[in-house]
Amino acid sequence: MHGSFLQSPEWENINQKMGRKTWRIEGVLLVRHDLPYGFSYLYCARPEFKTITRADFFLKVSHIAKIEKSLFLKIDPIEKIPLETIRALAEESNPLQPQETIVLDLSKSEDELLARMHEKTRYNIRLAERKDIEVTQMLNQDTANDSEVFWQLLVKTATRGEFHLHEKKYYELISRTHTNEMSNEFFFARMRDNHKEVLAAALVNIYRDPHTGRSQATYLHGASSRDHRELMAPHLLHWRIMQEVKRRNIDYYDLWGIDEKRWPGVTRFKTGFGGARIAYPPSVHIIYRSVWYKIYTLMKNLKRN
Repeated sequence: MHGSFLQSPEWENINQKMGRKTWRIEGVLLVRHDLPYGFSYLYCARPEFKTITRADFFLKVSHIAKIEKSLFLKIDPIEKIPLETIRALAEESNPLQPQETIVLDLSKSEDELLARMHEKTRYNIRLAERKDIEVTQMLNQDTANDSEVFWQLLVKTATRGEFHLHEKKYYELISRTHTNEMSNEFFFARMRDNHKEVLAAALVNIYRDPHTGRSQATYLHGASSRDHRELMAPHLLHWRIMQEVKRRNIDYYDLWGIDEKRWPGVTRFKTGFGGARIAYPPSVHIIYRSVWYKIYTLMKNLKRN
């Protein structure tokens, strides 16, 4: 999948507002992340290496790494990077972005999309419709309030151990980002007769690549309530999102991350919508300070265990 929003000027701006330094090396976005003791690492998410000279790119990044006291450059690639071509100490690592995902082709008709779903998913969508679940979309209406509603439900979901949270500012910055090419929008599922209680919510990125014309909606973040789970609100929530972005002529809907070992329930839920499974190559670390890098990885492994 090409033309990622993670390389867009809008995403660069979000990182800058989070207090991170950024660079454009031959058009590729590079972001600095802080580490203890004044060190850092550089991060490159879903770069398009076809359009650049790799040798020049890595040379320029190594100069930045020296100035920024960076232990390594982390790349979450679109296509596999042959480590032997990098001419530096490098190894595969765990990704920050999803290693595998489900992407739905919205050029299909609604009937075709429903037909490709698991029968249980279709049943749950119809059940939620019969139970008067209503999905509302929020864009530039009351962003501060919507962001707070989303955050509160997100915190409740995270306390169940389902995922780790970013800081609150991150979600607020995303929700306030709206340009001609990118929009980040909230979708809320509620009971029609009780709009105060949110049963499920999603923060969806909608991005049109200005270079390729390709467009994609991505389910960036979501949360759900423990209450009224029998109403199947998350199923209808995603179907309504698909219908809305399809109405806007968006090409694809990316459900953004599956992992049968780490998230079996989430993976089962997302694969129920049909779609193509997309697997990305392993993340790569290009190491600049080998001794400190070994200390960093050792401490990280001890913390994980």
